[in-house]
Amino acid sequence: MFPIVKKKVVESVFLDEEVEEKLKELTAVKLCVRLNTLQYMQKQINLLEDGIKKSWTSTMGKTDSMLIDSESLDELFVATFDSIRDSVADAIRKICDLIGTKIIFWDLRDSFLLRLYHGTVEGSRLENLLPHIDSVLNHVCGLIDDTLRDMVVASICRAALEGYIWILLDGGPSRAFSDSDIIMMEDDLNMLQDLFVADGEGLPRSLVEVESKLAHQILSLFSLDAESVIHMLMMASENLSTGFGSKIQGQRSLDDVDTLIRVLCHKKDGEASKFLKLQYHLPASSDYVETASYESTPKSPIPMGSEFLRSASVKWGEKGNSSFRLLKKRFQEVQGGSFRWS
Repeated sequence: MFPIVKKKVVESVFLDEEVEEKLKELTAVKLCVRLNTLQYMQKQINLLEDGIKKSWTSTMGKTDSMLIDSESLDELFVATFDSIRDSVADAIRKICDLIGTKIIFWDLRDSFLLRLYHGTVEGSRLENLLPHIDSVLNHVCGLIDDTLRDMVVASICRAALEGYIWILLDGGPSRAFSDSDIIMMEDDLNMLQDLFVADGEGLPRSLVEVESKLAHQILSLFSLDAESVIHMLMMASENLSTGFGSKIQGQRSLDDVDTLIRVLCHKKDGEASKFLKLQYHLPASSDYVETASYESTPKSPIPMGSEFLRSASVKWGEKGNSSFRLLKKRFQEVQGGSFRWS
């Protein structure tokens, strides 16, 4: 009835040595330098385009025949430089996303993801970890161009909230939440939001509230009694079996089976434990093996996918390459083949 695989092991994803070395070398400072370089390029593109056009005009003169040719070249300039603008803007977006993911899921995995709520909620509250997160945030903001600050901070905010959701749903058997814990966790989530709002000097509160909406909704599931969550799981399982419960890959929702089963697994509730044992033959938490230490080792599992590294590479579109080649060819034709593009 319930399409969940019954297992008695905690599955973890380990990074291979090559990816791990890349992550170590790809520091936040290096990423910020790349980001600033791209931002400088973006600011200089218009000046470069105007300069080339002026040089072209002064070199070729303003004859009627060349005027027509200049009009066709203007189209090539627009296509080429628009492609450059699009490529730079896309690279900026990807590196911003990479910075947020790298900081939260790699740089702060020990101090944030593996420590928060480990053991007990009361003994490992967010307020004890916020100073370190705040210092990292300030350090990054001090490295980047002011025009990029909100984009980078928004990326870190988004990643931090995704990390918080990971703690709630995939934090392992060392994390089990009671009804009284949820009140403290709501306070912690509000604290995390306030960190990024920064008393009106950070991100707009409306933006932070949108990003944190799913985390609040998941906490609301934990506040329900086990019977209600079980009923929701049964309905979701039934919809899934009939084809109505399919979800968009990579997106989590409150009424999907994966989310609901994880809520029950992390809910400190006798009825939930009884249900899980009966339906899935899940043993007590003590039967699972998990590293007790907060510190990760080179081979420790981390809550992330290494594929995000590949998103840092940006390829120029075929349209941009075509315009670039055509523009180069026209220059070569006018200059009798002596022109070289270096």
